[in-house]
Order: sequence, then structure tokens, then C-alpha cells
Amino acid sequence: MYSMFVADDELWIRERIITSIDWGKIGVTVIGSAADGEEALTLCRELKPDIILTDIRMPGINGLDFIKTLHDEKNNTKIIIISGYSDFNYARQAIKIGVVDYILKPVENAELINIVKKCIRHIEAEAYKDSLIEQAESGKRITEKLAGYVNGPGNVRKRNTIERAINFINDNYDKTLTLNDISEEVMLNPSYFSSLFRETVGIPFNKYLTGLRIHKAKELMNDPTLRIKEIAGMVGYENTRYFIRVFKSITGLSPNTYKEQL
Repeated sequence: MYSMFVADDELWIRERIITSIDWGKIGVTVIGSAADGEEALTLCRELKPDIILTDIRMPGINGLDFIKTLHDEKNNTKIIIISGYSDFNYARQAIKIGVVDYILKPVENAELINIVKKCIRHIEAEAYKDSLIEQAESGKRITEKLAGYVNGPGNVRKRNTIERAINFINDNYDKTLTLNDISEEVMLNPSYFSSLFRETVGIPFNKYLTGLRIHKAKELMNDPTLRIKEIAGMVGYENTRYFIRVFKSITGLSPNTYKEQL
């Protein structure tokens, strides 16, 4: 679930944005609101929302100064400006500081929902990029760790064992796979293999397998013809409800909501 904050000096606009749209349907929850820029800045520093909807002209700190301050503090929140003023200079300044969109009041619910979905896509794209970087770094660490086992008696065998295990997991993640299955494949006691895998790879076997399955599921969701039940089966989950629970615990979104935002 993504968090959103609303800043506008007009109470009726804040209430309309918060209450007239079922934000939960697109995986968003409103965590706070403010009537002026100063209060908004204080609360956003504390709450760290994923998305901010803000007016430009507000008491205290105006909307642009509020946004600039967050930008200078390296805050990665996605920001949407909702303004009653069609001012090109405002819009140009907003674009310079990375605002996702600048829309004029009165705004239709459908338009606002689409723009918030656009923010979510930006967040997902950045998360996916970070995930790829993390995987690359993790792969590098694993390779370095495995390479470190070359020297010393018995270490070559340990390295080969973990490499075989990882290859086996990568080739069979779409099947029912247990610690015993992999231990049997590499001919080690399950308890010893579990400790060796964690020591070498840096994470437990189950966490590695789950991360791989969810990553593959995200890739499959780019195919609009595949249903969630089919995707679950294709990444090794016979129980679709369990897959949905695991997917949401890792991504913060249900598979259907994630798929809708692609």
C-alpha cells in the first residue's frame, strides 16, 4: 500500500480529495493532510509519504517552496501540484524540481486517479531498478564469496556445491521445491546445507527462492493474457491465495493491483 499526503488551504478541497475517491482500490492510503505549507513540511518530514498532492498558494510556506525544500533534502516523494492558477512560470519551476504533474482545479476524480497511478508507476520503476542493482550487487557478492572458497582444503568442494544448488534452484523455481529436495540434489544433510547456503549467499535458502519467484512473477505480469492463478503456478505456487499473500508482503501491492499499474 502506497501512502499519500494532501496539502491545500481549502478544507472542502482536502476533504473531497480524501473522501470522494476509494484510494484503497489502487493501493493507496491517505496518511495525513495540512492547510499550510509549514505544517505540510513538518508532517511530511515525519510521515515520509510516497505521494504528495499540494496546492501552490498556501499560507506560511507556499507550495513551490515546500516542494523545493523537500527536493533539497533529497526526498524522493512523488509530487502532484493541483492549482487554481494557470501560470506557465509556476509550471516551469515545478518541472525543474521534478514534479510528476501540474493540474488545474477543478480536477476530475478520474484524472486525479490516473495521475496518482502514474506516480505509482514511477515508484515501481525506481523500485525495480533498485532491485536489479541489488540483485547485481548480490550476485557479485555471491561470486566473490564463492571465489573466496577456492583456497584451502575442502573449499573447492563447498564452492561447487553452492554453485550447483543455485543453478538447481534457478532451473526449478517453478516447481514445488523444498530444502530437502536441494539437499538431496547436492548430497548434503539438510541442516548442514542450510547453514552453508546462508553463510555463502548471505540469505537463507527460503528467502532466496521467494525473491526469485516474485521477481519472475513480476516479469510474467507484463503478459496481459496471463491470469494471476496461471502466474502463481508458473512460479511454483500451487496455492494462489498463498502466492497473493507472499506477493503483497514483498511488494506492498496485491498481484491484481500491481498488474493493473503496468
